[in-house]
Amino acid sequence: MSNSDTSDPATSSRRSLAVIFRWPILIGIASGYGLVSALVADGLWDWVGAIALFVPVALASWFWLRPRH
Repeated sequence: MSNSDTSDPATSSRRSLAVIFRWPILIGIASGYGLVSALVADGLWDWVGAIALFVPVALASWFWLRPRH
């Protein structure tokens, strides 16, 4: 059995969990950063917060409105 064998269930499940949760975690971090920066700081940080909060809305709209094949 070689080291590059991918039939090990533990290895493949760890990779699939990382793939599944990578984007939701990044979107959650962007949302949290947007909330904190918009509430704590003023000026430019309000714009950064608004953009960071717009990212999840834009992604959800894009996935919801895209044509299904």
